[in-house]
Amino acid sequence: MESFASGLNLVVMDVAFNESAIIHQQCSAQSVGMGFILRGHSKSASPSYKRSMKVVPNMNGHFVFPETVDMKVKILPERCQKVWILMNKNTLIDMTRDDEESFSLFWEGLHQQKTIVASDKLTSVMRHTLLQVLNCPYRGKVRSLFLESKTLELMSYKLEQIQNSRRKGMSRTATVGPADEERVQYAADLLVQDMQSPPDLSALCSAVGLSRSKLHSSFRLVHGCTPLEYLRDYRLASAKKMLKEGRCNVNEAAYWVGYESVGYFSKLFSARFLKTPKEFLRTNSRC
Repeated sequence: MESFASGLNLVVMDVAFNESAIIHQQCSAQSVGMGFILRGHSKSASPSYKRSMKVVPNMNGHFVFPETVDMKVKILPERCQKVWILMNKNTLIDMTRDDEESFSLFWEGLHQQKTIVASDKLTSVMRHTLLQVLNCPYRGKVRSLFLESKTLELMSYKLEQIQNSRRKGMSRTATVGPADEERVQYAADLLVQDMQSPPDLSALCSAVGLSRSKLHSSFRLVHGCTPLEYLRDYRLASAKKMLKEGRCNVNEAAYWVGYESVGYFSKLFSARFLKTPKEFLRTNSRC
């Protein structure tokens, strides 16, 4: 399980079962969460709600547990790829500041002491993000930042799906108000002011006055990417410009845009521009 400073917890399962398995789980009181399933069949049952729930590939769900829930899960013999996002009441309080509407269903369940377990189909954007989580190539602090970013991304997709369902299928184009758009642009400016030492997500949220979920969803609407992706792309574009202008070598470019590992910088550069920094430098020097 990955735990983040925001209080969110991410659980990733990518296991091949050779035979049927029974797993006993206990879900804490006053907890809420979301689940996303790429592969694997299972069946969950609990005394807390009357019907059992079948879990199949390409589905997602959300749940609210006002009281502690003991659950028995039967998993079929096959590969299982599942991701859960979990939070407790205190984290929910932090997440809902300035954005109570997005989490209203979860609050209703807790206030009414009502266990909620509901499912829906995976969307294409959910599936794409799940694959990124399951195939995360990073380690250390970068891995944690990447996974937290993807966790918030999955949450935003699921919250939007819940809201659309509650409006009985009537679609609504998501927009960002002028004040929030100004905050998002300020956040983008803060990210790139000092590429060698950018603010972390907590500091960024505090500086612009938005919750993590609100910043993440609004940032995607304004810039089409997450804050971490925005910083990465800005760094790489800056490095490319430095190399093109002949102002530095590859090691210096990596350092000036904030990457301590030249190998990691080269990997990102190659994925973005389809050439290694050295290849780009050689090609540019012949022009």
